[in-house]
Amino acid sequence: MQPIQVDWLDAAGEAQHIPPEDAATLQPLLRANVGFLLDEREDAIVLCAGVILDQDSQCMGCEGTVVIPKGMIVSKRELAVITPT
Repeated sequence: MQPIQVDWLDAAGEAQHIPPEDAATLQPLLRANVGFLLDEREDAIVLCAGVILDQDSQCMGCEGTVVIPKGMIVSKRELAVITPT
């Protein structure tokens, strides 16, 4: 599985009472998620932070899974895999 970094815009909000002029200045949050690319669909990318591998290094399970809608993605890039010698 390929490790990637996805930078994306997430919704922002404020739970406290704030004046309307302050609320109008809120901006989306730029987030970065790094994980293994599980699936890239027409509408979204699916990443997981960790995997459980079988004896053949095939994925048997995932943890920390996130689905990022493509309309929210700013950029994505593959990360290098370094094999110990």
